[in-house]
Amino acid sequence: HDSYGVGRYKGLINMDIEGIETELIKLEYSNEDVLYIPVTSINLLKKYSGHTGLNVPLHNLGTDYWIKIKNRAKKKINDIAVELLEVESRRLASKGFSFKNNLDEYTKFSDAFPYEETEDQIKAIENVMRDMESEKPMDRLICGDVGFGKTEVIMRAAFLSAINNCQTIVLAPTTILVEQHYKSFINRFSSTAINIGRLSRLQSTKDKKETLIKLKNGEIDIIIGTHAVLSKNIEFHNLKLLVIDEEHKFGVTAKEQIKKLKYNIDIITLTATPIPRTLNAALSQIKDLSVMETPPQNRKSIVTRIVKWDKDILVEAIDREIQRGGQIYYVHNEISSMDDEIAKILSLNEKIKIGKIHGQLDPKDIEIEMQRFLDREYDLLICTSIIESGLDIQNVNTIIVNNSNKFGLSQLHQIRGRVGRTNRQAYAYMVIPEYTQITKDAEKRLEAIDSVKSLGGGLELATHDLEIRGAGEILGEEQSGQIYEIGYAMFTDILNKSIEFLRTGDNKENIDSVEIDINKSCLITQDYINDILTRLKYYKKISSCKNIDEIISICDELVDIYGPLPDFLENLIEITKLKLQLKDKNIKYIKIIENTAKIEFKNKDNINIEKIISNMNQYDIKVSQNNMIQLSLDNEELPGICMKIKNLVNSIC
Repeated sequence: HDSYGVGRYKGLINMDIEGIETELIKLEYSNEDVLYIPVTSINLLKKYSGHTGLNVPLHNLGTDYWIKIKNRAKKKINDIAVELLEVESRRLASKGFSFKNNLDEYTKFSDAFPYEETEDQIKAIENVMRDMESEKPMDRLICGDVGFGKTEVIMRAAFLSAINNCQTIVLAPTTILVEQHYKSFINRFSSTAINIGRLSRLQSTKDKKETLIKLKNGEIDIIIGTHAVLSKNIEFHNLKLLVIDEEHKFGVTAKEQIKKLKYNIDIITLTATPIPRTLNAALSQIKDLSVMETPPQNRKSIVTRIVKWDKDILVEAIDREIQRGGQIYYVHNEISSMDDEIAKILSLNEKIKIGKIHGQLDPKDIEIEMQRFLDREYDLLICTSIIESGLDIQNVNTIIVNNSNKFGLSQLHQIRGRVGRTNRQAYAYMVIPEYTQITKDAEKRLEAIDSVKSLGGGLELATHDLEIRGAGEILGEEQSGQIYEIGYAMFTDILNKSIEFLRTGDNKENIDSVEIDINKSCLITQDYINDILTRLKYYKKISSCKNIDEIISICDELVDIYGPLPDFLENLIEITKLKLQLKDKNIKYIKIIENTAKIEFKNKDNINIEKIISNMNQYDIKVSQNNMIQLSLDNEELPGICMKIKNLVNSIC
């Protein structure tokens, strides 16, 4: 609750208050204290996502603890907004390089793409091309589920850079990912004269020296590497484009080096972590965003099964994949028991060829093992969650995640996304221990991953650990503290308002706080919508409307599904419209009782006495103390009363 902090929702309660039937939201606070909120004030409630676990600490009523937390968070969030806007304004003030497009060459390269572009891919490519052709330095974030075509977008950008005799860096967080990108780029650019190089710790000193000379001379057009590419010792001939894959996975030093580059070259950042729409709305005011949600054609959803460790099920999973010529990932996060697990797998199929990788191996050994797996020397690769980071092996279409109850939701989503990268049916087995009781939290995570069957479903997984991860990755992990304190929804709401205020001077902090009491029932009756959760959903939808058109649209939807609106719901709609119409007028409270409307303003400055006097002939009004005016009403229906109040306020403000 905006004013009282974190409480637990305990349902909707109907009460008769002074003869008025009222529906209230019951919230439980610390020490079993209870707060009842009228459904007309549901806009003051936000779902709390922040604290991990089910035992979220509830706040105490009657203390200022929550207000202190909220004010501290507001200050920090405002600092974030200031920093984001400073970066943006410096970028806008800089003059970047305007790339010229050779349509014949570009069309030839585009036509060589072996797949049909998705709608979102086309939009992202068009946005990137437009950014690169403008003089403003590009800083675009491309968010897309694994396998949804982000790589082709950056390849088109790198191609445009190369035909302008400019160089591109493609920055990847791991050596394995560098190798993967390098192979993809070599393959995609094979019919062009564009030269591609790589820099990673797997290269010999001699190879590195040669690469550095070629970079300085301009013989390499696209360089793919880990953060080593950002070293001060590396000289470029004409660097104009930087592509960053999963920036949040780089260390502080690399991030600082990236910041220094941001003002004079074009930058594209890729992320596979879903950005919930609320954060998207905040960021889109200051950052160029492309969200890719459309799956490629013929892509099938991954069949996900949650199973206890069962010999027959795993034999079936392994045999099915091997019989169709495919390969398997077996994720096992305990390095100490990995050899025991290999013995268990061999007991299921003694002919299976198994490779092994984990983070304690030498990077070169990891590369050798991965290459063997890529070359199909192994049927199955047992590995830790090291494979979470972007590996793309299209022949792997079964993944078995052992002890899946120990993984976070976002981890499970990323790991599952390692399979199903083609039109072949893919399978994910989330294995839980046969005899161990799993926690309620783990159960909820597995249910969530199982429930999201759709492709691009990462954006559906808007549960707290993905929301916090998404915000932390885009805004910096240090912001996660604020999210844990006040909850994700309030964090993004405050960020949105801070950015808007800093950009426009329009302070919307108190717009939603107009309170209207009409002395009539304003609710969705049970005989109209019986299901409590559906009623709650519509209360929230109505209170979240930004304009009258949205309210009309919801009314049409309700009439289509449930029939004509009952009187009590009509009342709710009318006062919601009035709130919207008066939202910029700094009104604190309106109370309609008998034949009088009392209108209280937030301060005296909002009351223009001259305008009130000039309207006294048209309206029967009195000015009283405490920033209040009283309007006399005739025996009118509510729509007429609301219209009269709106017209008066517009006349005097």
